[in-house]
Amino acid sequence: SVLLLKELGYTKIGLIGASLGGMTALLYATLCDLMDFVFVVVPAVNLTENLMPTKKSFDFEITDEMKAMTKEVVQLITPENYTPKLPIEKIGGVVHAGDKLNDAELTRAWAQKWGVTTLTEIPGGHWVYGNKKEKGRAWYNWLKEFNFIS
Repeated sequence: SVLLLKELGYTKIGLIGASLGGMTALLYATLCDLMDFVFVVVPAVNLTENLMPTKKSFDFEITDEMKAMTKEVVQLITPENYTPKLPIEKIGGVVHAGDKLNDAELTRAWAQKWGVTTLTEIPGGHWVYGNKKEKGRAWYNWLKEFNFIS
């Protein structure tokens, strides 16, 4: 999509993504540096716990081997296991401090590992958050910083 937009003549291109879309945007940032920025909201930075098979989820025995294989496969799509090609100052986002689906602690760990310092933390969970204006301000400030809006 970025290559297509460039081919169509667009000169300013940013990627945004929330949740799994955030994970996708971060993985894209490890593949190329063609975008002006990547901005993520409650990104899924590590799905190991979410995708780990449990007895509640399946009607058969879950073995240690199955768990180990699941963890190994999930690591292939975990952004923190890669190095971004996009400069770190062009990567930012919003994390909801109480997010239980995409654990805020994992997002903080990813940001620290990559050296991302432009992560705004606000109260709330994955879908519910306390201050919509604060989330919007973080996003619009990012757009202003990269001259997408004035």
